[in-house]
Amino acid sequence: MHDINSIFSSDIESFLSNFYRFLTSQLRTNYVISARGNISLYLRKGQHFIEGNIEKTLDIANIEINPKGCGIGGQIIKHLEEINLFPIIFVENVLTDRFYQWLQSNDYQNANKYYKASDLISPSVYKRTIAL
Repeated sequence: MHDINSIFSSDIESFLSNFYRFLTSQLRTNYVISARGNISLYLRKGQHFIEGNIEKTLDIANIEINPKGCGIGGQIIKHLEEINLFPIIFVENVLTDRFYQWLQSNDYQNANKYYKASDLISPSVYKRTIAL
């Protein structure tokens, strides 16, 4: 029986290749998708008010991994942290408690303290990946 990492290794590679192509392009937003389509992230080159400053960010607005709950999402986030060209990764509207706990355990900070209570739907988090 194959483990999930060996099954997904080519998907992760194709996703990361497409991610780097987006990162270095003139596009501001894009769905970045693996070759087989089972890894898909909607990404935005944006900016947010964080820690008292307007910061350039790589926004993760939507994540779809199939099958879910196998740890591939966390691996993708770790890879994005390594090759990201923006000082901060910002994950918008984290919908599951499991993913939110994972992000917090990997040094992501709650961004909601920078927004009015009326703007909050679900938690957003950020992590500085490039030192100032």
